[in-house]
Amino acid sequence: MRLTLGLALLAAAIAAVGAQENAACMPLQQPSGQALKAAGDNGITNPALLDTLVKTLPDPAVRQWANDLFDIWGRLTRQLIPDVSQNTQIYTMLPVPNPFVVPGARFRESIRTYYLNRSQPPLYSAMVAIVYEATQDLSILRNHLPAILLEHAYWTSPPKQVVAVGPTGQRYNVSRYYARWQQPRPESYIEDLETARKAGLPTDPPDADTQQLWRDLASGAESGWDYSTRWFADGENLTTIRTTKILPADLNGYLLQMEENIADFAAELGCTALEQQYRQLAANRREALNTLFWSNDDSQWHDLVCTPAGVEGNVGSTPEDQAVQDGIVTRVCNVEQLTDPFASNWVPMWAGAVPAGSMQIAQRFLSTVYATYAETGRMYEKFNAEQIGIPGGGGEYEVVDGFGWTNGASLDLMQRFGFSTT
Repeated sequence: MRLTLGLALLAAAIAAVGAQENAACMPLQQPSGQALKAAGDNGITNPALLDTLVKTLPDPAVRQWANDLFDIWGRLTRQLIPDVSQNTQIYTMLPVPNPFVVPGARFRESIRTYYLNRSQPPLYSAMVAIVYEATQDLSILRNHLPAILLEHAYWTSPPKQVVAVGPTGQRYNVSRYYARWQQPRPESYIEDLETARKAGLPTDPPDADTQQLWRDLASGAESGWDYSTRWFADGENLTTIRTTKILPADLNGYLLQMEENIADFAAELGCTALEQQYRQLAANRREALNTLFWSNDDSQWHDLVCTPAGVEGNVGSTPEDQAVQDGIVTRVCNVEQLTDPFASNWVPMWAGAVPAGSMQIAQRFLSTVYATYAETGRMYEKFNAEQIGIPGGGGEYEVVDGFGWTNGASLDLMQRFGFSTT
């Protein structure tokens, strides 16, 4: 069973998903000031839920750590002021109704309208599956399956979907990170201008290469790996980022999971034709992963790099690259594996990679997080992948603490597997 606290928060978030009505035309108004406020307790640090967890932890030091994490999580809780929902036309905040946990430090909020040009790794169906497994409430599937189907269509339409052609001519539909954006990111405007200048590219006005660099930066942010050397052509410098040319193994794994989840949800709801459709899509993607991404040499899946080889569809009078960007046609890629493995201590990936029975993986993760906390009194966003007890480094900013998902993943794994410092 997943962590009771995390499940309660997730269920509340799932229940809150719904269409927002467009604001009526109104005279121009000024924002009322700070759009966020501290949300207070709001069940985030529910003592009963905390007691349920700590009773399972025999180590006094770990029990204290769990208590500390609940306190930190409560301090990271925010809620929008009512004016944001009442006057949506004057805010860049999306009007979400319920309290939410921010990561911390420089990540004070994450729901701006200017993020709508890109997504995040597609885990919506996985969250719905967790809540349904715990509640067996079919209305959850009925209410959310239409939105999940829309998310699947978003990830399997051009320009995110491409046709990958293997070395012997096999053709498969696979997906990539691709932001519909070719300007500096609003949340990192100065940094993106500086990256273009370091690359020797013009910014005023930008040329096509500059716009591609900014698209690749936004697409790297979409992946959550911002920024890993997995996206860099030279393996070292951000100025060589090429996110949209990489076909990620993990992204296509997430989409395989989504397709299997949709088929399972359809079966639960008695939607036979839909179930069969997504069973076939899942089988096709599994074949693609095992044919193109899998390496027998080291027994793992690798990213692919795309060399453009034309398009599927009719571009008409539109230039080919523009037709791809606009989703008019689908890019065809000749592909080859990138053989370098990429270690990551990005916490959501670790938490998601710990299935039932994987005690050793859970203990490794908790050991490094606890050692860092015991040394510094801080919960970090990411960690060194080679040495226990050291925060991560590199990227476009110094490692930060807080930290929403690290706290949640730690509490989840403690409840599922237990943990002791001795």
